Amino acid sequence: MLCLFVYSETKSCVRPLQIIDVILVHVATYANQDPEPRYHPSPHYATHKVSLEPYRRASALIFGVFARFCGSLGAKLQKAGIDEAFMDVTDCANQRLTERYGHLFAVEGRPDGEIGCPVEVKWDELGVVVGGAEVEKEEWTKVESEVGVEAGGKVEVRADCSEGLERAKDGAGTDGLQEAKKALPKVNWDDVQLAMAAEIAREIRKAVFDELGYTCSAGVTHNKALAKICSGLNKPNKQTIMRNCAVIDFMRNMPFTKIRNLGGKLGEEVETELGIRTAGDMWKYPKEELQSKFGQATGIWLHNICRGIDF
Repeated sequence: MLCLFVYSETKSCVRPLQIIDVILVHVATYANQDPEPRYHPSPHYATHKVSLEPYRRASALIFGVFARFCGSLGAKLQKAGIDEAFMDVTDCANQRLTERYGHLFAVEGRPDGEIGCPVEVKWDELGVVVGGAEVEKEEWTKVESEVGVEAGGKVEVRADCSEGLERAKDGAGTDGLQEAKKALPKVNWDDVQLAMAAEIAREIRKAVFDELGYTCSAGVTHNKALAKICSGLNKPNKQTIMRNCAVIDFMRNMPFTKIRNLGGKLGEEVETELGIRTAGDMWKYPKEELQSKFGQATGIWLHNICRGIDF
C-alpha cells in the first residue's frame, strides 16, 4: 500500500513590514445573546462558547480538493480530522509507474528487490527523504584521501553505514569505507512506487495552495502509521518520504507514544507494563509474550507496529 497523510496548516498572506497593534486571538466565540460568533477582545470560558464554524468551512473546501483528486485518480480518501486525511494512492501510483516504466518489466510480474530496476529517483525534487543523509563530496574526499582511495562524489548514506564511515576515519582503511558504501540503499521498484506517490502528494498540496491559499504538509510511506508520523517531521509546507530501507533505523528511537493509537490509555499501559520508552525497546519482547500480556490481536499489532509494520 502507498499511503499519504496530508493536513492543512496556515493560509498564505502578505507579511506586514510593520505591526502597529496586535490582538492575540484563538478562535471566534459566542457571548450571551450573540447571533453570530465574533472575535471578542477578552473571551472567557465561563461566558463565551467556542465556535469552530470558520474551521469547518475551511475544512469543507480543503476536503473538496482532496475528494476531487481522489475521485479523478481512483484513490481512497479517509478523513482523519478537521484538517487532515489519509489517502491510499496505490492504484494510481502503480498506473503511473506502469505508464512511465512499463517497458522495463513485464506487467504481469513486477520485479521485486533491486532486480531489473534501472530507474533513477531524484529524491531531492520530491521532498525530504527518510532513508539516508546526503554526504557531500568534500566529506567523502576527506575520508577517502585518509585511506588512500579515490573520491566518489555525492552519495546517499543510510544511518546504519555511519559505523563503517567512522571506522574508515579511525584508520580501518578501505575495509571501513567499503563497509559504509555497501550499506548505501539502492533504488528498487518499491522506491519508484513511493516516488510516484510523492508526485501525487505534491500535486495535491499545490492544488490546495493555488485554489485556497492554504499550505499543507504530508507524509508519504507504505502504511498509515508511518505516513502520520512523517507528516509532522518537516512541517510547515513540506512533505516527508520514508523509504522501506529506513524504517527499522527510524523506528528504533521513536518515542513509543508518538505512534498512532498509542498516545492514550493503551500506550500508557504498555509503557508501564514493559518499562519502555521507544519502539526499539519493545523489540526484545517476543510476539507470544506480548499476546499473553495484552491479548492475541493487540499483541500481534504491537509486535508489528514497533517495527513500522501496519496492515
